[in-house]
Amino acid sequence: MGFALVRFKFPAKTKYPCLPVDSACRDGLNFPLEGESFCTAPELALAKKLGAEITIERGVIYPWKSEERIFKPFVQKIRELRKQSEKGSFSNQYAKLLGNSLYGKTGQGVKEKRVFDTQGLQTVKVPESRVTNAAMAAYVTGFIRAVMGEIVCGIPKHRLIVNCVTDGILTNAREDEIDLSGELCQRFQSLIDDGGKMFEIKHEVKQALSIRTRGVATLIPGDNPLIKSEILAKAGVAPPSDCEDKNKYIVDLYYNRAPGQKVMTHPFVSIRDQYIKARDVVRLDREITLNYEYDFKRRPVNPRMVGSHVAFDTAPWDTIETAGKVHELFSSWNERHCIKTLEDFDVWEDYYQSHLALDKARDRFPNGRLPIQITVEGSIGVLKRLFLRAYNNSSWGVSRTFTYKELAKLMNHIGFNVTDHDAKNGNKGVVYDNLVPSTKLTKPLVKKLKKAFPELDTTKIFIP
Repeated sequence: MGFALVRFKFPAKTKYPCLPVDSACRDGLNFPLEGESFCTAPELALAKKLGAEITIERGVIYPWKSEERIFKPFVQKIRELRKQSEKGSFSNQYAKLLGNSLYGKTGQGVKEKRVFDTQGLQTVKVPESRVTNAAMAAYVTGFIRAVMGEIVCGIPKHRLIVNCVTDGILTNAREDEIDLSGELCQRFQSLIDDGGKMFEIKHEVKQALSIRTRGVATLIPGDNPLIKSEILAKAGVAPPSDCEDKNKYIVDLYYNRAPGQKVMTHPFVSIRDQYIKARDVVRLDREITLNYEYDFKRRPVNPRMVGSHVAFDTAPWDTIETAGKVHELFSSWNERHCIKTLEDFDVWEDYYQSHLALDKARDRFPNGRLPIQITVEGSIGVLKRLFLRAYNNSSWGVSRTFTYKELAKLMNHIGFNVTDHDAKNGNKGVVYDNLVPSTKLTKPLVKKLKKAFPELDTTKIFIP
């Protein structure tokens, strides 16, 4: 049982890095190409297999005292209880809950968490359980992450992975294409002492709608009579109680969503209110903001339209800092926008790439304060304002030959949105070289500017 704090860097073409990095801006982990990670021995083994460069800052190994598996009798008892009842029945689900609770008990009280105590009727810190063991809890999560990572990295490159959660993968790979021969998979399989398989196919659909990491619906059901033909994970949304087709409700909600849209959820009355206010255990109606945009845990690439909605592949972020910055930017941008079309995607990509590019230019200015900000026009607005300043100051190789009205008309013809006032106001600002983000939207406009102003020195425009 080993743990380490490591610095790492995966090869640039690694599609699924496997070392977890805690995300400071939101709950959960991210898996960037490089960074610093607290990880377990199985994850390190897989990272080495994927060609990562690893520097161990600090490591610790707990030798196994014996070969005895201390939780084995408990797990076997739970399996016996589950086999005695029909799958999905109350007694079966209750036994499953008892079994799953064991892992939670190994981590109980490790982190600062406060809950309502029904005996003292007050909020208290969750105490440790009789089996709390931080090393055991961490090893379980690390081992399972590594097993899942080995499976994911072994799926053929021509196959698609829609999502991967704690114990499940949504993929179009055939069962015989999922490689379970790796060392970690074999170790996991060896722990299943009743001869069962380490994974099973639970759903089979012909087309899935991926909403976010833990949100998915069915567009075209499967036709295998032995397997569930629909998959639905509503990602925090509760359809109305009288809704007969919940899958269709979620699909329609996703396609027709709007910025700031509100939906209803139906949580149970809290334990506190049940005891303090003597309230019955009923569901409440609570309005929340719909959160059905992509969560950006990975970088969107290769956007295209599939039917009436944009779709894309993903790649890992380079660093956790970039992932955090993009998440922060999207949280702001998302208040007024959704990504539903290629045009939406281009506007968003321009917005975040412009911010990242300008951030890299901050060290050129006192106190890191940028002299120009990104407006709703994105990188096009930055290019427009700086070019108008350059033109009015006869910089960047151009000379003043047009009236303000003529200049505004020409730039509108090129593709900018320029008023006579904008053209005239350009003589007030300072010209800054190499401060325009080079994006999908600004590159073609610079080419058109060069055609209209042949003397324009384009080397003065883009951030290197």
